[in-house]
Amino acid sequence: MKYNTGSKFTNEILIIFLFTLNLNSLFSQIQRFDLGLQSSVNLTQIEGDNLRGFKNLGYSLGWHGGYNFDDHNQLIIAGLYEKIGSDRSGTKASPLTNRTLAEIDFQVISIYLGYSKKVGDSWDGELRFRFATGLKLNHFLKQQSKLFTGRVDYNPILTDADFKKRYVSFRMSIGLLIFKNTILNLSYDHSIQNILTTQNDLPVSKLVPFYLGLGLSYYI
Repeated sequence: MKYNTGSKFTNEILIIFLFTLNLNSLFSQIQRFDLGLQSSVNLTQIEGDNLRGFKNLGYSLGWHGGYNFDDHNQLIIAGLYEKIGSDRSGTKASPLTNRTLAEIDFQVISIYLGYSKKVGDSWDGELRFRFATGLKLNHFLKQQSKLFTGRVDYNPILTDADFKKRYVSFRMSIGLLIFKNTILNLSYDHSIQNILTTQNDLPVSKLVPFYLGLGLSYYI
């Protein structure tokens, strides 16, 4: 009977030890994850709209998370709501040049998956600089678009059917740790696809959005 009691006590100690070991391993893995919020102001433009300069001010809002493989390498995932477009202010279409201007304003929700490299001097245990790159899948929510041909009798309006429902963009960014949990980001985002459907009779055949953004990321 004494042997059984001792064996039971030993088993309980073993179970507690294994549970503690697994709990420490779980906490260690949890500490590898980052979660936070991000926002940016974007200077947006669209290749193919026949307009010059970044005249449309857009923005991005969303969340981001990351898994740290070590102190230098991180897998990033983010969800964003974005406003993108172009503005023809100060530019007029002329039937003599046979050039159609496209003024576009649209909103998307996006999922971004990327890789980040942390470098530089350490500040309170965190490396100051980080470089990130990856791909972003964008889904159209709504759009408002007009074409200006310079002809009074022909200025068509783009409809939702003229746009692809989704498009993929390439994204890269440079970040600087300015506070313990806050990063200042400079980002560049460029679609790798034409966002117009191939089957249309529009005077504009290619539209490719891109933007330059300046924003903040806050880690919870």
